[in-house]
Amino acid sequence: MSSQSPALQDLLARRLDLVARLSQATAALQRLQQTRASAEMDAQRCEIGLEGEGTGDMARDLLRRDSLKADLAEARERIDESEAGLERCEAEIAGFEPSPKRIARSKRPLDGKAPA
Repeated sequence: MSSQSPALQDLLARRLDLVARLSQATAALQRLQQTRASAEMDAQRCEIGLEGEGTGDMARDLLRRDSLKADLAEARERIDESEAGLERCEAEIAGFEPSPKRIARSKRPLDGKAPA
């Protein structure tokens, strides 16, 4: 790489950095999707539990319903947090996509001469 021009070295370094940042953002996006899916499953489990019939033991049923309501609220909070994180990651990833102006600029020769 030392025999290459400084402009080419800079371009390669910036592209490697871009690929690394895009990879990190994509991995974060996937983790957030998994977290959201898990929270949605927890919320559904709680909703089904709340709709179910009781055992006949009023005290036990009340405690169970309270616990399910608290778990449902926590799951919904995790869903909201995941959604906010997903939006941030998607915006970050969208920022990596080159604009038409950036693409045209990148097609110019590194030495600044007009293409033959």
